[in-house]
Amino acid sequence: MKKIPLPKLKPGNYLRELSIVIIGIGVTLSAGNFVTSCNDRRELAVQMQAVYTELGENKVKLEAYLDHLDHQATFTYFLWRYTQSGQPIPKDSLTAQGYDQLIGIYPMDLQFKHNAYDLLLGSGKVLLIEDKKLLSTLGNCYADLAIIKESWENLNGMKQYVLLDLLNNDRVNFQDIDLNQPAWRGIRNYHLVFGGGRNFVVQTQRRLADILQTAPTR
Repeated sequence: MKKIPLPKLKPGNYLRELSIVIIGIGVTLSAGNFVTSCNDRRELAVQMQAVYTELGENKVKLEAYLDHLDHQATFTYFLWRYTQSGQPIPKDSLTAQGYDQLIGIYPMDLQFKHNAYDLLLGSGKVLLIEDKKLLSTLGNCYADLAIIKESWENLNGMKQYVLLDLLNNDRVNFQDIDLNQPAWRGIRNYHLVFGGGRNFVVQTQRRLADILQTAPTR
């Protein structure tokens, strides 16, 4: 059987051809990494847009809660004024100012959304955010919203405890209550010391407004 001689490669030619192969592999890998990087950045942009939308909706809900706290603050001052003067509280003035609506368990949905932020963390795309200040502010905003929700639930729990005997003994019509009666002393005192953490809510609202200003325009 006749042997076919193998071509002899000169060292220069061999290195040249080897370099071409290595460069080709490198270009292919670089192109793949570039595509992956572009896809990651695109996904990050989509997820961040969802986070901004979510924060905007939370801000609207927070502003409604702040309106409630402002109304509550005027009610607290109203009670304090009559307490200081020792004069009885006119029943009709409660209804006229809408304060009777504050005496019961005030219905308000403070379930702030956080699904978009959870997705950002869970996907790992959060690691692509280069602005560490933005990243820290995002985390603080969601943490503050959770604190506000917990505070609201605790305040309502305290109020339920104060109203427990009254609600168990009678079907209360809050429009006909008389806060001058001893039975209502507990709820009157509750509202005198009620604060709701308004300053903290205002700070969170401002932080949300600041971070929403950094949202890219579509």
